[in-house]
Amino acid sequence: MDQDLAFAKTSYGVGSRLKHPPTPEMRAFFQGIYLDHVDGPAFQSSIEINIAHVLMLKEESIIGADVAVALLKELEALRQRGAENFEFDAGIGDSLPNLENHVIQALGDRTGGMLHIGRSRGDYYGTLSRMKYRTHMLELMDHLLEFRRVLIRLVEQHPDSIMPGYTHLQHAQPITLGYYFCAYVHELERDFARVANAYDRLNVSPLGLGIISSTSYPLNRQRTAQLLGFRGLLRNGRDLTDRDYAVEAGAAATITMIHLHKLATDLYEWATSEFSMVRVDDGDALTSSMMPQKANPVLLEEVRVKTAMVIGDLVSLVTMVKGSPANNIEQTSGDIPALDAIDRTTASLKAFSAFLPRVAFDLKRMEHLVALHWSQATDLADTLVGGTELSFREAHRVVGALVASSIEKGIAPQQVSLAELDAAAKSVLSSPVDLTHVNLAEALDPRRAIERRQVEGGPAPSLVRAAAREALQQFKADSAVVSDRKGQLSSSRDALFVEAKKLTHD
Repeated sequence: MDQDLAFAKTSYGVGSRLKHPPTPEMRAFFQGIYLDHVDGPAFQSSIEINIAHVLMLKEESIIGADVAVALLKELEALRQRGAENFEFDAGIGDSLPNLENHVIQALGDRTGGMLHIGRSRGDYYGTLSRMKYRTHMLELMDHLLEFRRVLIRLVEQHPDSIMPGYTHLQHAQPITLGYYFCAYVHELERDFARVANAYDRLNVSPLGLGIISSTSYPLNRQRTAQLLGFRGLLRNGRDLTDRDYAVEAGAAATITMIHLHKLATDLYEWATSEFSMVRVDDGDALTSSMMPQKANPVLLEEVRVKTAMVIGDLVSLVTMVKGSPANNIEQTSGDIPALDAIDRTTASLKAFSAFLPRVAFDLKRMEHLVALHWSQATDLADTLVGGTELSFREAHRVVGALVASSIEKGIAPQQVSLAELDAAAKSVLSSPVDLTHVNLAEALDPRRAIERRQVEGGPAPSLVRAAAREALQQFKADSAVVSDRKGQLSSSRDALFVEAKKLTHD
């Protein structure tokens, strides 16, 4: 009987509402959902939540100074001890009762039992969850910035390195390598903005809302939010357990991975013998155990694999939380795939940032390919519109007929004559057209095609250089955003410990 009573004191409700201790299945539940995911940062965040709560309770005269001092000293001892030296017991439950039980055993029921006054698992874990996301998302933002820095450098290096532009994996129009990478710079700028905006939306404190309708104690929620580095409050207890911020963060990570997948796929294809446009560094390749000629670009494959995993994480996440009411376990479990998605995306960015500068681009091969497969056809059609009385649609038909006949005869674009252009025009037009003013050589020059594209957002080298300068400015502005968020969290954490030391006179 005494043993049962001792156990009852360590586990919520056992010996009062619940007549039996947790079964092996319940222990496995607590271990898998909660305790297996308590790393060092999460443990420290748990202690910080408790310290902030105790400081606020003392400031609002909900607990006395002697109780507050005792609690703070014991919490500081736990903080110094660290997660690696704290033994969690799934029989007690999740990490919250484990920590509270330790404090109660150290200080007794009357003092240690005041730690949980005015709060619930709901607001506690909601707060801890958001603090976890802040850490993981700041790291993701760091690596989004680093990958953008790598891309911007490539844009600056290759504003006029000519290459084929592809649509449907077919030659479309001439572009430059710098222009190609600049597209990914802009995509990752949006990815960064999505993550940063998601961070700001989740950085509000649920602490003090209990589990659904707050508490009758006069808590100062603004104070605990300030001490924990939150910029505002969650405004409704019924909204407490919603994990839309997890979905938003997971979706932002997924969109980023889709962008990385596109880039990895292009490089993967360009590294084939058929394209021969890029060569992966030997240190980033893997040869075959049978075929000695192989240099397989496995890091690119890994990015593609992780994209599938992150998409799977997002599907798991939205399936978990789609219809879960209140504080059902699906909401808490949603953190597992969401944080996995963020961490996998961070790892992919980190690897890609190191990998990409080691890729060798065959610029001569790219320039050779761009002239072979009629990527200048649109420019020839535009030239016909400017040098004749043809409409664009008529010119489009003429050039289409010229391309078809040239492919059939095995004539390269640079070998086409005015006579062949005239024959194509006669085959599709109802009346003859004067083509004597058409400069075929200039119209079919891929480099001139790029230089003519001066429309804002086009591939003209001068525009690409300007875009690189603008991207660098945006990079600096976004770097300041991350520095501000980190600085705010650091300042709040410092202030939290200063206030605790003032009260305990340590």
